[in-house]
Amino acid sequence: MHREIGRKIYYIKSTGEVLYDTGELQGYVIETNLEQDLKNGNLETVPRQQIGVLKLDYGEYREHFKNYNFFKVNVANQRLHFYNKEIYRMKLYNEQKHQKKYTEEKIYEFYDTYLNYNLVNAFNLDKVKFNWKTIDELNIRTRILDRSWVTYFKDDYLAESARDRTKLALDILENGTYWPLVTAVSPDDGLLYAYEGNHRVISAKLAAIEGKWPKDKKFLCMELDGYYGDFKLVDNQVALEKPLLQRFPFAGIYDTEAYISEEVRENVMAQMKDDEAIFVDEDNEIVQKQIYTYTEFMHSNQIFPHWLRDILYKFREENGRIIRPNKIINDENEWNKWLESRAGGSKGV
Repeated sequence: MHREIGRKIYYIKSTGEVLYDTGELQGYVIETNLEQDLKNGNLETVPRQQIGVLKLDYGEYREHFKNYNFFKVNVANQRLHFYNKEIYRMKLYNEQKHQKKYTEEKIYEFYDTYLNYNLVNAFNLDKVKFNWKTIDELNIRTRILDRSWVTYFKDDYLAESARDRTKLALDILENGTYWPLVTAVSPDDGLLYAYEGNHRVISAKLAAIEGKWPKDKKFLCMELDGYYGDFKLVDNQVALEKPLLQRFPFAGIYDTEAYISEEVRENVMAQMKDDEAIFVDEDNEIVQKQIYTYTEFMHSNQIFPHWLRDILYKFREENGRIIRPNKIINDENEWNKWLESRAGGSKGV
């Protein structure tokens, strides 16, 4: 008898990570049973109690499977969440066709969201810890010493400081820095490297050679437990211990043509619905959605620094004053006081 059989999605119950997709069948076919699926999906060694299965109707989500490269299960509502690699490319304010002007109050709100929401959530992750390191304890990726100082991310401030590469360090000494370094131990030599914030470390090392950087001055570091590249994988993402709610700047992850085109805005709203994302501020500029993997965590924690720094620089140039970096990122004592004020916030320090 001719039949149409929907696909079955096997996944980790706690995280929604997809383990096996049976695909859908059509024709003179027989539906496979659980034991056959576990064997076909090489899942026989995975503890049975950890595995969930989501059965789809034939043709369900067909257009999504055509249009997206990856998907996972939202364990809260038993629906599939689809995404493409493109969502992990950092969208930079300077590269956007439609650049919205933000008030000083709104810029501080973006920065505060990063600090008191996304950064705080990192305390709950087993593979992340925070510590303070001097420049002698940090190693640099030497490729940043070449012309990419100017071209890397088309960063205006780095371009301005290219001739005197100690300028960035001197500015940090005077005003502070906005976000932690992201560090990890290299599996090649066992040394601790700065993977995000390399320019800051290089500038500080150069300033130290000239006697302009105190040897005991420390950077706050968000250290990853494992190879940095594994935390950036898109094809084979490492699942979080439990899902987290994270926040993003709308313009940092969605098409800014939505500001001027009703058609694009309707498409973006549909995409947000697929992402199960919602606005959490009155201006509809900050988006919240659930994340399930360390790749998503890294993206959510780095989108604010990569997107917001262009805005911070423009504000400084246009107004002759700066949006002040928070003291907790620049002073170990202030950081510890802040942790003490937050219940259970002392992990990794």
